[in-house]
Parts: sequence; C-alpha cells; structure tokens
Amino acid sequence: MKINHILLIARDMPAMRDFFVNVIGFEDGPRPPFPFEGHWLYSDGAPQIHLATASGGRAQAAYLGSTREFGTTGVIDHLAITGADFPGLVQRLEKSGTEHFVRRVPAERHVQVFVAGPEGIKVEMLFPMSVLPSAEALPWPQ
Repeated sequence: MKINHILLIARDMPAMRDFFVNVIGFEDGPRPPFPFEGHWLYSDGAPQIHLATASGGRAQAAYLGSTREFGTTGVIDHLAITGADFPGLVQRLEKSGTEHFVRRVPAERHVQVFVAGPEGIKVEMLFPMSVLPSAEALPWPQ
C-alpha cells in the first residue's frame, strides 16, 4: 500500500489553490466530474492534493461523508491509500464492525472504500473497479 492523496477543505478556494500551485509548485490538473467545486493538484503526473470547498453543499457533504456517515474532520478531510487485497479489507472491516461505505468514482474505473477510524480520522482506500463484479451498481449520491 501507499498514500494516494490528501483532501483539504478550503474556505477560500482561490487562495488555497494559488498557494499550492504558485508557491509550493503543484500543477492544477484534470479532475473527475464530482458534483461539487474543487481542484486536483498534481506532482510528477499524479494527483497528490485534492481541494474541495468548505461550503460545497449537500452533494459534497453526502459524497465526502461529512454529515451522516462520519462527521466532520476539519481542514484535512481524509487520507487516501491505494489499497491492496480488497476481499481481505472487507473481511477485516466486517469482522471488526468498523463503520465503512463503498462508492465508485464517477467517470473513472475505481472503487472507494471510506473507513471511519479512531478520533474522527477518515481513510479512503482506492481499488480498481475490477475487484467487484457489479461495481457499476455502486451508489453515487445525487
């Protein structure tokens, strides 16, 4: 496994984006068509920092799990890890009774498993959609 990305909640999106692009040196790059405003900032051709607005509305809140599922987590919303052993992860989550939910990334071939951890931490595990035979049926909030 390896860290995939970090999602930051920005109150002032232009200032946050400009800081990471113009000061730190990331590049603004392509982003899936999520139903809320944001930017994906790239380094070495890969997205590393995802920015979302603090006032993204109901679609963002439902997608990020910041209301019903896990509660808010502050400026750092979650840590994303490229997963390994999807069946093993699901088995461990179910055995431990750990709160989690599975979603697909719109317009991409990935499955997300969001996991509630201690002290309010939220972890996103990313897997290729091929790990599930019926991944197309996974929910995407409207």
